[in-house]
Amino acid sequence: PETIDDSLLDALSPGSLLRYSRTCKTAHSIVQDYMKRAFRVDRLLSRYFTPAEIIRFRELQHLTGALISGSTAVQFFDRDTYPDSDLDVYVEHRFVRTLTNWLVKIGYKYTPLSDSADMATLNAAFAANPPEQEPTPHPGAISIFAGQDYFKSSLVLNFEKRHPQRTIQLITSLICPLQCILDFHSTCVMNVIAHDKAYSFFPKATFEERRSLRCYREGDGNRDAAAHKYTLRGWSMINESSIRKQVQNVFLFDKRHVGDRACWTLRVHPALELPDSFVEGNSWSMVLSRNALPFMKTTVMAVRELKFRYTLSPQEARLVRVHFWHHMLSLNEASDGTRYFAIYCCGVVLHADRKSSDMDAFFLRTLKKYRGDKVDGPENPGGHPKSG
Repeated sequence: PETIDDSLLDALSPGSLLRYSRTCKTAHSIVQDYMKRAFRVDRLLSRYFTPAEIIRFRELQHLTGALISGSTAVQFFDRDTYPDSDLDVYVEHRFVRTLTNWLVKIGYKYTPLSDSADMATLNAAFAANPPEQEPTPHPGAISIFAGQDYFKSSLVLNFEKRHPQRTIQLITSLICPLQCILDFHSTCVMNVIAHDKAYSFFPKATFEERRSLRCYREGDGNRDAAAHKYTLRGWSMINESSIRKQVQNVFLFDKRHVGDRACWTLRVHPALELPDSFVEGNSWSMVLSRNALPFMKTTVMAVRELKFRYTLSPQEARLVRVHFWHHMLSLNEASDGTRYFAIYCCGVVLHADRKSSDMDAFFLRTLKKYRGDKVDGPENPGGHPKSG
């Protein structure tokens, strides 16, 4: 029976689930059915939304590129619940009004975290941090901003609903929400949930070995407090003094991208009839600084013709800058006078309306071909992590 299966399988780590599923066809079927029940996003979101609101929230994720991260994403992959946790949603600053308007509509109240007059009301917060006035490259131009610490969080908007108490925080990024997530205190919280898939960037270390690589120098009060919460939740923090001895077989110091072979990628159930998200267009490189402090080296890209902005590893940024952006993008006019962009990808001409997200889809497909990934391929076999 399902209840007996669940009580037994709940106690298994991801790796143990994978090994058990490989023992026979019956075990494989049992694990597959269990995972569809255990890894349902409704289980976590039902605390904040009604069933109809959950569907609408995921639709808004699709429209805005918003990502669930923080402790909620950890709970999703860990099949756990933290009673005192908030729902953290990361989104590009220019799309945040769509989410704030909807949260207010369904009964959430904006509650400022700061006593500053600039944050006293939503209108004041947006007047001080206007999403509409964000600088954007002119059409046809590509802006690539190199270096760490360039674009991080712009605004944190706190919403609450009582009886029972629930808190949702919208964290905005001027360029790309993944930039904020890659700047987290340690690797155990580097997990995201899009409207269609969930990704854990360091699954073996996080959910199999319960270890987290500290990505900052100790002594930062806020980050120390955040890391301590996860120590209390059962994770061991790896400090820079022990990195070289411990991480080579667990963490991949190399070029990475969302959804790569080192990620644990799961389809979000129940599935919605929506196009795939574009979060897999983001990449980074994990490196060690001279003083053995790990950090995610990124370059951020903004192009007016793309709906969303992306963080790229230095290698992919060079590829985009030198090889395919200016060579594959040009403005054309069809016989009926309609203006469209033609993208030249691997010798094939693809048409895209500049006002749609087709450009992002073609950009992602081009990146996937460069990476050697299957275009529109399935999730990891069995939905289990492949490596750390």
